[in-house]
Amino acid sequence: MSDDATIEHGPLRSRAYHTQFINGKLVVGDWDHRNLIERFNKLNINPGDTVLDAGCRDGFFSQYFARRGGVVTAMDIADTVYRQELQAEVGFEFVRMNILELPEQDRKWDVVFCSDVLCHMRDPLGGLLALRHACAREAYFVTDGRESLGRCCIVQPGAIRDKKAFYPFVWAPAFFRQMLQWAGFRAVERIDQMVMRGNVYAPRKVFLFKAIPGEARVKDISDILEWKKYKKENGL
Repeated sequence: MSDDATIEHGPLRSRAYHTQFINGKLVVGDWDHRNLIERFNKLNINPGDTVLDAGCRDGFFSQYFARRGGVVTAMDIADTVYRQELQAEVGFEFVRMNILELPEQDRKWDVVFCSDVLCHMRDPLGGLLALRHACAREAYFVTDGRESLGRCCIVQPGAIRDKKAFYPFVWAPAFFRQMLQWAGFRAVERIDQMVMRGNVYAPRKVFLFKAIPGEARVKDISDILEWKKYKKENGL
């Protein structure tokens, strides 16, 4: 695995990531997904299903899944004051954990949900392998993407990549689909695309994928010759 696994769990965050109502008051965050929430009604989450929200930040999606009747585990490497308030209001479990630590837990969830997290990992395929390990029935991923990339992966221009700062991967949907398949997901389907808008960032086009867990094709990202090729070609 990558050195993501050595990242210390972060401090309590005071800045809001999601714009949402908490205890009847509007909290304004970096991103406002409220106008998109109906698009996520297509996710197959039924009352009583166990749901892992991997990389939950303030818990915007965690509370949505809980209100739909899911038994939700919200997970992130750091906590936020807003996530704590939302948990007290709605009720869901919170676990402070790195995605790469999931295989150590010997625990599975019916549904795994991961939005806008893998692009920030030095080893996104390792993250997918860990999420596939934790997934019992189906998984959903929201990820950045550019159709114009064809079948490649890049790092955004000017990205700083060291142990203290890491800026996102951007990949073509076809490349992300390939990574899902390498990690052992099958029946991979791109079920939606949308534009996410924020209060401090430019709008971003993202894709919503659905996948079913199967047998992993690799044990580690180092097994993937094609991944090495893209890393070399794009200076990763």
